[in-house]
Amino acid sequence: MRRHYAGLALMIALPAAAQPHTPTTPPADLAQQWLQRVDDGDYRHAWNEAAASLREGTDLARWSADVQRSRNGATEVKCRKLLELEHPGTHGGLTVLFLTEFGDGRQIGEKVALTGPTESALRVAAYRTGPAATDRGPACTSALLGEGAAR
Repeated sequence: MRRHYAGLALMIALPAAAQPHTPTTPPADLAQQWLQRVDDGDYRHAWNEAAASLREGTDLARWSADVQRSRNGATEVKCRKLLELEHPGTHGGLTVLFLTEFGDGRQIGEKVALTGPTESALRVAAYRTGPAATDRGPACTSALLGEGAAR
């Protein structure tokens, strides 16, 4: 019994950065898994898993070409860092923001909007890329790469 208390006391005494911690949530994991399909070029699977709102007004061929264009053709992801999970509030969805670095060193920001009646029923409703939020630190760090950073 004393050992359990000693371990708990040690974790409380350690600074937050030293404590084992994985900043993921089921919605962030869902977004990450969906992005992995896009990274792998499995556009059909990503398309079929997405909410109808992502598919409105386009078709698979046009959407996949748009995704490739938004990434400037880059496919090899070196690492991806979760930046934040936003709860916009009004539509009941979530937005997951990532900083992604490709094999060529280029970085982009990725935004994955999720929607659904419950957290267990969330689906990707939108995907956008934009400038990298480099003020949030690098996407890849030696510590992240050593721990098997998200690809």
